[in-house]
Amino acid sequence: PAGQYTGESGFLSYYEVCQKIKEGWVREWSNEHQVPYAHSGSGWVGYDDTESIAAKANYVNEMNLGGAMFWAMDLDDFRGNKCDEGKFPLINTAKDIVNGKQPSTRPTTTPTTSTTTAIPTDQTNIAAFYCQNTLEKQIYANVSNNCQSYYECLITPSGKQITVSRTCPTPLIYAEDKKKCVKEKELSDVNIKCSTNLKIPAAPISSANCWDPSASIPDTQCRFFTDCSTKRRYECPPETSFERNIKRCVPKNNVQCWW
Repeated sequence: PAGQYTGESGFLSYYEVCQKIKEGWVREWSNEHQVPYAHSGSGWVGYDDTESIAAKANYVNEMNLGGAMFWAMDLDDFRGNKCDEGKFPLINTAKDIVNGKQPSTRPTTTPTTSTTTAIPTDQTNIAAFYCQNTLEKQIYANVSNNCQSYYECLITPSGKQITVSRTCPTPLIYAEDKKKCVKEKELSDVNIKCSTNLKIPAAPISSANCWDPSASIPDTQCRFFTDCSTKRRYECPPETSFERNIKRCVPKNNVQCWW
């Protein structure tokens, strides 16, 4: 439905979202994307609030970027009478953090429902295992034959590790040797058999003996492993094996696979 003030279907300003939440819309949090969303019945909206803006502003500082830009100032709560966070809460939050100050506003409304745990997905679980404790920039591609997607394990100037999931536009696939998205015929390694038509389904439920819910159990070759918290089976990247002691995929020559 169109917003009361913006008047355009499929589009809401931040202050209109605040009003919807006060009227009973449920506010939730996507841990994967680090942004909130709200819903009621068939209505759904993804948006930014002061929490997600703070995360983005901190990222600007972490990466030593030149600044941040807002597309439209009038979509913020410019009067400060809808979100109870003062005037221009989103813009002021970003400004204060980028300028090295504490945010001048804090959310004061209590959402109807809030969660910091998103529904786990195969990609987010795999990325966490690949990039955990990474000390330098790395790229993992061709994960489970999903040739269009790849992960970048990046290190910020402060030493913080972050994972960025990227996807090549169709019909391109990611070439590790060229470090870019290319047409399949441009792959220099003829041994790579990868097709954008090959889509691996969600990881199957594993039959591994998960006596400890916090454990991660490799198979006999250590190429695959089971995350016992979800009982799902995952595949390590090419030329890596699962190291059970540190619970991540590492170069296979550093792993002694034992049972």
